[in-house]
Amino acid sequence: MYSLKYGVLSDKYGIHMYDECLDYYDIHPGELHMEDKQKLGKMIRQKSRKYGFKKIVFYYPSPLLSKPYFHILWFSRVPVYYITNIKLLDE
Repeated sequence: MYSLKYGVLSDKYGIHMYDECLDYYDIHPGELHMEDKQKLGKMIRQKSRKYGFKKIVFYYPSPLLSKPYFHILWFSRVPVYYITNIKLLDE
């Protein structure tokens, strides 16, 4: 059996890892100030190291709506590979 280890970006916890049980929150990424994004980036870096991740693959369907997450990921200083859906115009 396969065991995928993953995390989901979080506007409160930086990254919510597959084995964590964290409290609910309601924070919109648009509410985050640059200082908040720096703090979240640092949290991502710390958790990435703890879990042995050296790179992050980030998927989000909209590059434009990903901007707050790009800021957070940049502050993490962890190499990030961004992937998204691409629709060709003739399809």
